[in-house]
Amino acid sequence: MDGLGFSADEKRSVFQLVAAVLLLGDMHFQEGNDGSLIGDPALAEKICELLQVSRDDFTRTFQYTTLEDPFNKQIINMQQDPASSSNTRHSMAKHLYSRLFDWLVWRINQSTAGNVTGSKKDAMKKIGILDIY
Repeated sequence: MDGLGFSADEKRSVFQLVAAVLLLGDMHFQEGNDGSLIGDPALAEKICELLQVSRDDFTRTFQYTTLEDPFNKQIINMQQDPASSSNTRHSMAKHLYSRLFDWLVWRINQSTAGNVTGSKKDAMKKIGILDIY
């Protein structure tokens, strides 16, 4: 990352997102009176810190699914069971990882883009990335 000119802030953000995705995989859910509950609140707090989101919004994401009534446009929050919360967790992790990967490819392309006025050597820089998930 240093060789590609990543700033300290960019590196820290990448590592925070990777850590959050990994920690999301460790989250488990249990049945509660008011929807699904996160099994380890300390883990959820750490993920919120890494993603820089509020704990209430994060918890609500796994506790409820939000629907809109097509007739009166009213928002309806329906409780999720642990299996549905687990699916939400998987979707969140996949989306975060996908966005991070897309950004990394863009950022690496920016770093390796040839200089129009530079030498042929600069114009020939290439990097190949393969990601299978």
